[in-house]
Amino acid sequence: MNNHPNITHWPERVDLAAAFRWAAKLNLHEAVANHFSLAVNEEGSRFLINPNGRHFARITASSLIEIDANDPDTLNRPDAPDPTAWGLHGSIHRSLPHARCLMHVHSIHATVLASL
Repeated sequence: MNNHPNITHWPERVDLAAAFRWAAKLNLHEAVANHFSLAVNEEGSRFLINPNGRHFARITASSLIEIDANDPDTLNRPDAPDPTAWGLHGSIHRSLPHARCLMHVHSIHATVLASL
């Protein structure tokens, strides 16, 4: 049940926020330098992503931002995502609509995640 009718894609937000919190609990992060995203439309161009500068352990469903991979003004928004996150996730979601969830972590963390 969506108890937050003014927030779009509530079930998806809850799931993605849970992924962030588990990644933090398992120490699969580098402070605020990693990002996860989840496509929320069929074309894959609209997606949820963590806000810039927020630690994985502090991500909530309502703190996730929804952005459009085809919007050239995304980085001019007051809640703009990290430019690296925008470039990486935006280009992948734009090019590969079947890639619904992207999880960007680094070095040893990426190896662990790929091995699960």
